[in-house]
Amino acid sequence: MALFSSRRLLVLIPLCIMAGCKTGGSTTNAPSDQAYHAHVITAEAIARSGATDAWEVLKRLSTTARATEAYDGEPQRLHPKRGHGSMYLRDDPMVYIDGVPLSDLRALRQLGAADIDNIEEMGSIEATAYFGTNSNAGVILIHSKSRSGA
Repeated sequence: MALFSSRRLLVLIPLCIMAGCKTGGSTTNAPSDQAYHAHVITAEAIARSGATDAWEVLKRLSTTARATEAYDGEPQRLHPKRGHGSMYLRDDPMVYIDGVPLSDLRALRQLGAADIDNIEEMGSIEATAYFGTNSNAGVILIHSKSRSGA
C-alpha cells in the first residue's frame, strides 16, 4: 500500500492549504522576515506628528493601543483599542525597545521621537505566534535609529 494514496491526498491537500504549508523557501519564524502583518509608524510620520518622545508618538499615532496618563501627566497604561480584557491574561500590549522588553512605561519619556527609526504594532494573533501567550493583547516594537544604524 502506498504511503499517500489518492484518498489521503484529497484530505491532506485542503489541510495543507488551510494551515498555510510552505513548499520551500525560508523556514525562519523571526518577525524580521515580514511574514506577518503589522502597522508600521515610520520616522517621517513621527516627525510630522510633532511628538517629542516615544510616549507622545504612541498617544498620537498608535492604531492598536490607547494611552492613559496619571494626573501628573506620567505614562500610566496602554489599553487595547479593540476587544475585551481578560481576568486571567495580560490585557495591555507588550512594549519592546530594540528587542528589550519594557517593564515601566515611564521609560518611553526618555526616548526622544527624533531617535526612533520606526514602530511596529503587531495584533494579538501575530504577537501570540511570535512572542507567546503572554502577548495576547499585541506587541509594540520600537526600533531606534542607533540600533538600525541610521
